[in-house]
Order: sequence, then C-alpha cells, then structure tokens
Amino acid sequence: MHYHRAGIILDKDFKPVHNAALVVENGIICGLIKNPSNLSKKNTTDHGPGILIPGLINSHTHLDLSFLKNRLDYSGGFASWVKQLINIRENTSETEKIEKAKAEINDLFKSGNVAAGDISSLESLKSIFINSPVSGFIFYEEIGETEKFLKKHKEEKVSYAAHAPHTTSSQLIKKIKKFTDYYNLPFSVHCCESDEEESFLKGNNKKWEEFLNSRNIDFSSWPLPSDSGVKYLDKLKVINKNTLLVHLLNSDKNDFEIVKKRGANVCVCPRSNKNLHGKLPDIGKMLEYKINICLGTDSLASCDSLDIFDEMKFVYNNYKSISPENILKMTTINPAKVFNQEPFYAQPDKKDSFCMVYLSDVSKDIFESIIFSEKTKRKPIL
Repeated sequence: MHYHRAGIILDKDFKPVHNAALVVENGIICGLIKNPSNLSKKNTTDHGPGILIPGLINSHTHLDLSFLKNRLDYSGGFASWVKQLINIRENTSETEKIEKAKAEINDLFKSGNVAAGDISSLESLKSIFINSPVSGFIFYEEIGETEKFLKKHKEEKVSYAAHAPHTTSSQLIKKIKKFTDYYNLPFSVHCCESDEEESFLKGNNKKWEEFLNSRNIDFSSWPLPSDSGVKYLDKLKVINKNTLLVHLLNSDKNDFEIVKKRGANVCVCPRSNKNLHGKLPDIGKMLEYKINICLGTDSLASCDSLDIFDEMKFVYNNYKSISPENILKMTTINPAKVFNQEPFYAQPDKKDSFCMVYLSDVSKDIFESIIFSEKTKRKPIL
C-alpha cells in the first residue's frame, strides 16, 4: 500500500478535495483519504501544496511526422498540404524521422502527457513508443487496399487504424475493425475531416479520384456514393463503443445522432483543423448529443506543438460556452474510456500515473488554472 498526498486532489467525480491522499495498491488506485494525518512516512509520497490530477492523454498524434514541423505551407488547401507531406516524407530518411519522434515523445511526457493515441506508419517506432514513459497505444495505420501491418495476434500497446474512408478500402476497414473488436482494442479512423473527402464520397471529386489512381488505390468496389464519412462507416458496421472517430469537422446532427446511437467516441483536433481547413469542429453540438469527446493535437505537420495543454488553451479561447472542467475531462476521464483504462482516475495501464501541477494561486476557477499552467509548473508522476 502506498499513499500520494497533495494540497488538492481531483477525485473520481472530478471534484477538488483539499488535503487528501490517493491510496495505491499494486499499481492501482483504490481509494482517496480526506485529511490524512497518520499515514506512514515510509509509504507516503507528499507532493506538496499543488494539485494532483490524472495524467493527461493526447488522443491523436502522429509522432512519425514530427520531422515536418514548420516545413509545410497551409495556404494552398488540404490537397496541396497532402502532396507536400508525401513528397517530403518520401525524401526523408527513416533515421531522421525516428530521431525527431523520439525527441517529441520525451517532450510530450515532460509536459504532463502520460499517454497518447499515436498513429504511425513506421513499424520501427514501436519499440521506442513501448519503452518510453508515455503509455497508451500506437495505432498502425493502414491505407489503400492491402494491409501492411495487421498481425494475427495481439501485441502490447499496439492497435490499428484505418486512415480514412476516402483512402482505405472498405474491405480493409472492415478487416481491421474485426481484429480490433476481437481483442477489445480501440480502433481509430480519420473521418469527415476535409471537403475533399466529402466530395469524393459523394462522387463529385475527379481530382481526388486521379490522386488515388496515382497511388495505385482502386476504389471501384467501394460502396459509393455516400452523404458523409460517418454514414459510410456506419454502412460498413464499424462504428461502435471501441471506435474513435477523429475530427468530424464536416459533420452535422445526422452524423452526431449515428455516433451517439452507436456509443462511439470522437477525437477533435481544433488547432489542426483551423490551420488546414480554416474552420472548427462543432464541439458544442457534440456535447448536446452527450458524445464522449476526446482531445488530440494531430501532428507537427499541422500544428506547432504536441502539448495537450496548448490544445486545451485553444479550446478555452475559441469555445466560450465550454467549461474548463469539460475541457480537462476531454484529456483525462473521457479518453480513459477509449483506451480501456481504469474509470476511477483515468490512469494509463491501470498504473498510478498522475500529473502534479504546482500552482500557488488558485483563486480563479481551478480547472482554468490547470489548463493555463506553465510547462515548468507541471510534473508527470509514475
């Protein structure tokens, strides 16, 4: 039995408890003691007067694109950005990609992000991710018609993603989903992110068809047309409680009704959406439908940091109707449900992973204070 004491601790209902201690047994949080006075010093870690919060989860990253930071121009639109990305990626060594990813994993952890849902097309990144202090899942991303990564057995901290409805064949999407459901793993897929995706699914984008043909992706057997990415994926029967739909930028109430009905999850990446598409997802409407919303940064190819605190600040400044408490939940309790974590305290891998935020002034809203805490005032605790 071990105890973690702090001036303030957020309890399982996300209520701040002053002068409290978490009880940890065999790496699992099993309780909270209010006003602890007789704890064994030998078995107690006293974190001081700050705020002990769940370790934060960045639900959508692309660490293998970290080498692209500040190298892409957003002004030409999404299709132009994609072509730039592909061109530079194909002319960059794997060594450089790995080194940049490794540096970002370490920085991710230091900033208070103890877990991530990382989308990857580099198999060599797995050992680095698994051996890093960052928990969560590395999602091998499949694109086109034939699987490149999909195994026949479950692996530690590994799951799979389909890139998107307009880039991954319908048969491959269903095959990935069948595998992840069998092992009760989260399944990630970009969806309703761009005008290009929407117009292609509706049968009105000859340029994207030409682009797929240039990549030797045959879409002739896909069940098209479809009104939206959500409706398309629902037709494939791949939307359920283990599904994480990333972006939902071009979505409406009809899509949200499907997501809610299927019990699926959504990850929004507002900074990336603003940079690449000049607009923001309707998070307020998603909340009205009581959808489980998570927050991700996307990659350094489309935003300037992977620190989930920066994403929370952006949401706070651009969505005045969303409370700081709800924003913090999008990086802790909400994604914990997606990544099969303990519901009591959102800790990755059922371990006692926290983030200590050292704040001397919490006179304003405590959740607002946490969101706007300086990086130097945060300390991840494993």
